[in-house]
Amino acid sequence: MVALFLTPYCYFVPMAQENEDIDRFDKEEFLKALGQHIKKIRQEKGMRAVDFAKKAYMERSHIARLEAGGTNPTATTLNLICKALEIELEELFKDFRS
Repeated sequence: MVALFLTPYCYFVPMAQENEDIDRFDKEEFLKALGQHIKKIRQEKGMRAVDFAKKAYMERSHIARLEAGGTNPTATTLNLICKALEIELEELFKDFRS
């Protein structure tokens, strides 16, 4: 059986019932790896978490949750993180592996 969904352009597009890539995706694992990666970059730049939080306009507790993988950062948050780390968004994901 093939599932169908409606796109914003009003076309019916078949959607595979099982997609191995989606089935294997572990959101918690991804968020932990992303948080660890952000922490690694911060530490490589010699930045303390409290200073990083101030530069990113965030609470220190939010940074702690983010680096532990306990929060799913929005695009806006990722942009603030990159500005605080003085890197481009592309650089954040360049060497990232989950």
